[in-house]
Amino acid sequence: MTIGVTRGVIVCAFFSMNVSAGHGLMNSFAGIEWLPSPGLTPESWRYRTDSWQESVLLWRAKSPLDEVTISERIAREKLAELEAMIRAGNLAAAEISIDHYRHYIQHAEAALAKVAPQASADVTLKFATALLEHQFIITSDYLDLPRDSRRVAAGMIETAAKAYANLRAQLPRRIQESLFFKEEEVRWSRQQAEGADAQGL
Repeated sequence: MTIGVTRGVIVCAFFSMNVSAGHGLMNSFAGIEWLPSPGLTPESWRYRTDSWQESVLLWRAKSPLDEVTISERIAREKLAELEAMIRAGNLAAAEISIDHYRHYIQHAEAALAKVAPQASADVTLKFATALLEHQFIITSDYLDLPRDSRRVAAGMIETAAKAYANLRAQLPRRIQESLFFKEEEVRWSRQQAEGADAQGL
């Protein structure tokens, strides 16, 4: 009982320290859509069929814009799978979800390159914002995941971060600046997750 209370105090103090010392803005992601139900996960024998259906869905997309939208939605489902597999301690299955997440992010990037120029900036901003949300969700949930297996999520976080950096560079400066508060909140959230690992929390 004492150990649990002590650990809780340490975690609270750790988070409070970072918030008060940081930007103090905790509402830039208010109202975002959190993760959906994971549905079928990689350890299921039906998972391959589910993956095939996802491919068919993309194949039937009517435009590059639809491909970007569908890919991002499926990628978000892979985040839910990842968390479910981490909670189950199934790291091999979690890695499969990360690989699939990476695949759909890359598919979205390729489709984005084919979007009509007049719509490109808006679609790029929407996709970039989604990638910030992905990072924020996983790092926000991080301390609720089993300590011994949660570090596998780093692969997903890095994939989202690199893709975001590439997209950000394509945006006009004024739009880049509009993402500042979300970027800062993601940065603090990642620091908290990394700091918790470093302190063994």
